[in-house]
Amino acid sequence: MLTRGDEVLLVRRSPRLRAFANLWAFPGGTVSAEDAEIPVSGAPDPETAARVAAGVREVFEETGVFLGTAGRSVVTAERDDLRRRLLAGRIGLREVLASFEAGIDAARFVEVEELTTPESAPYRFDTRFYRLALPDGAEPSVWPGEIVDQAMLSPKTALARWRGGDMALAPPIIGLLERWSPDDGVFRARNREEGRRRPAVRYSPGIAVIPCRTRTLPPATHTNAVLIGTSRRYLVDPAAEAPAEREMLFGMVDRLLGPGERLAGVLVTHHHPDHIGSVAAASSRYGVPVGAHPETLARIPPAPGGARPLAEGDTLDLGEAPDGSPGWTLEVRFVPGHAPGHLAFVESRYGAMVVGDMVSSLSSIIIAPEDGDLGQYMDSLRRLAAECRGIVYPGHGVPVVAGGDLLRAQVRHREARETSLLEALDTEPTTLEAIGLRVYPTSEVPRRGPVRRLAEVALTSGLLKLEREGRASAEAGKWFRRTGTTA
Repeated sequence: MLTRGDEVLLVRRSPRLRAFANLWAFPGGTVSAEDAEIPVSGAPDPETAARVAAGVREVFEETGVFLGTAGRSVVTAERDDLRRRLLAGRIGLREVLASFEAGIDAARFVEVEELTTPESAPYRFDTRFYRLALPDGAEPSVWPGEIVDQAMLSPKTALARWRGGDMALAPPIIGLLERWSPDDGVFRARNREEGRRRPAVRYSPGIAVIPCRTRTLPPATHTNAVLIGTSRRYLVDPAAEAPAEREMLFGMVDRLLGPGERLAGVLVTHHHPDHIGSVAAASSRYGVPVGAHPETLARIPPAPGGARPLAEGDTLDLGEAPDGSPGWTLEVRFVPGHAPGHLAFVESRYGAMVVGDMVSSLSSIIIAPEDGDLGQYMDSLRRLAAECRGIVYPGHGVPVVAGGDLLRAQVRHREARETSLLEALDTEPTTLEAIGLRVYPTSEVPRRGPVRRLAEVALTSGLLKLEREGRASAEAGKWFRRTGTTA
């Protein structure tokens, strides 16, 4: 956190990056093997020394700001040449320090927080955050690459832009800016207090994701419960099954609600067990009805707080939006296919979509033949992709800022799989196993085991779709392409 007066430097990460793509964050990066070999004074332990060295290197790469204790002045052209060669991998941090005749003093780096990515994320980081003032005369400069933009803003201004929908902040940055204090001791104390709790994950204003460990399908291990709203809040898919996980979920909801606030209702995207583990318990605890499609309400246990059937076009009042604008609503979309009564919810201020199992940021969604319809699912997916203008909150995995890109990519993936399936069909009847080995060769999916079984479930749904469309038929348990149809 590089500060100047009451402002702090924020940088926007490239849309091409794996983690926190296109989000505003602080400069920094991953510790390399070389960082552990760099001499650092004032460090209490080797790990801290390596992290501080990584900070010096990454900040110089990303912003051109040198945080070492320089022994000589370096002109801009020489500084830029060193930075360019460091980025190209032609030199390392050791050579940069030698050119500056500089060292690194860890005592200048004030550690204010340590955060670990939630275990539900597909990749995890153990990150330390340090704060120090920008050196006199330093002017950050972004060169397009991993970082594509920069801004010096006060925490208050950055948060106002986030609430206004003008600046997408990385989740850890939101809390750090909210807890900000110019006093290091106060800042650290606030962060320590927050660190004792399991954090919710926030991307959009007024929306918090609470990942709950559930018995879901791999690679997922958690299902996302979503609390949405400010003055009127709804809890979507309270999924926790185990008592300890349910206690965590309700404790988080209580803390996010705040003193005197009440939940307006529980909402359910669909009836599958890994999404409804605490639906009845939440209805009872908060004394609120459960809103869901009638097909879903018929498939889940009755809720103590009553039922509220929801249909396409229904609108739920969220009160005032986080930026103060009136008329904030949550709109219902009927998107069947993964399940007969599947709903998605679209909030009106920022365009965020809570989509349940319409999409995952971890893998493809399984459409089970028992209660799914791949044709309907594809129609629903295309509809959401055409409408999406904000962040997508999937039932599994992390939210995706470029939500429309995720939905469109899934449409293309499904269409490509269908093409592969048609190409794998002969005009002569063929077993599901043989078709599966053509579509999912053993180089992609093991010949036996749970992943192969899931692949065959997906194939069955694809074949049933083709059958309904008159492009495939089954005979004695074997499948074949209908004469006159092509891939």
